[in-house]
Amino acid sequence: MSEIVKSYIGKECIIYSIESSLGAINGIITDVQENWIVLEDRAGKGEKQLLNLEYVTRIQEYPAKKNGKRK
Repeated sequence: MSEIVKSYIGKECIIYSIESSLGAINGIITDVQENWIVLEDRAGKGEKQLLNLEYVTRIQEYPAKKNGKRK
C-alpha cells in the first residue's frame, strides 16, 4: 500500500482514519516510509504528524477549482 501512497507525496490531501475521534486530517504528505505517512500542516507552520497506514481508510487529494485554488 505504501507504493500507492507515494504517488501523493507533495500533494495536499485529506486522510480518513479508522479512529473516529480524529475525523479527517488535512495536510501535505511529505514522506512515506515502511508503514508510516509523514504529514505536514498545510498552513506552513512546520507542524508534522506521523500516521500509521494500518489505520488509514481513505486518502483523497484536496479538491481544487479549475484555476488551481482551493474549493
